[in-house]
Amino acid sequence: MRVNHTISIILFLLMLLITSCRQEVDIDYPDFEPMPVINSFIVAGEPVTAHISIAVGYEGPQLSGCDDATVSLYIDDEFSGNMILQSDGLYTSDSIARGDAKYTLSVEVPGYKTASASTVIPSPSSLLEFTFNEFEGLDEEGFDYSSVVFTFQNEPFETRYYDSRVILMTSEGEFIPDPYIITDSVLINEGLPLNLFSNEIIKGIPEYTMKTNYYVSHHKFIFQFRTVSEEYYHYVRQHYLYETGRFPEFGISSNAAYPLYSNVDNGYGIVAGYSYFATDTIRPNN
Repeated sequence: MRVNHTISIILFLLMLLITSCRQEVDIDYPDFEPMPVINSFIVAGEPVTAHISIAVGYEGPQLSGCDDATVSLYIDDEFSGNMILQSDGLYTSDSIARGDAKYTLSVEVPGYKTASASTVIPSPSSLLEFTFNEFEGLDEEGFDYSSVVFTFQNEPFETRYYDSRVILMTSEGEFIPDPYIITDSVLINEGLPLNLFSNEIIKGIPEYTMKTNYYVSHHKFIFQFRTVSEEYYHYVRQHYLYETGRFPEFGISSNAAYPLYSNVDNGYGIVAGYSYFATDTIRPNN
């Protein structure tokens, strides 16, 4: 009898636990004020483009492009003209972006305050040398990985921001792999597994050589070295943390929530850009 009584208590507690897990929880979302969103990555040598939309709250309609905006472009604080609507909130300009110039987008949407943002596109830093090592080593599972070694011209007396990328060209399109085993002291100093960095600890050094490792999977690729704006640097770093918070890796990543970086006044979004040098297409032997 004592055993049956004990089992009954355990079953009762299990039922109570299961029913309590199904209890509906009310979530009180804070009020959200709709605002214009400006997203523009300006690349030296390419036309200036921008996507305009309206940010809405959690229960609002799906985000879509804003086609009734007036998007004014300023270059070095001088009015260059209004950008032209293409479709679904995409606006373009005939102006070809250049390095060492300031770009400002001023957006007027009926019913909202004027939103604006600026960025300075840096002049490109020269890629002085480049070497591809097809076989750099083996990982813990016995798969081989490659490395690229490059020397670039650094501005020794100014704060600069850089980003390097391997762009794989596969049958399914272009793909940008993550770096594997970061060993360079400049990249380690950044504290994130990215090839994005500032010249904070290499001030006074006119040239710097960096090695980065990749799985290139024997695909042909292009190596691109970017000199990026300050806004680009902060946005990419914060975007990585934002995605890590949204999709944490169990046991490794943090589940903390990180906001996205924005430099837009009276709105949301990002206006940033870069100039770059790129290699010719590199074809591994295997």
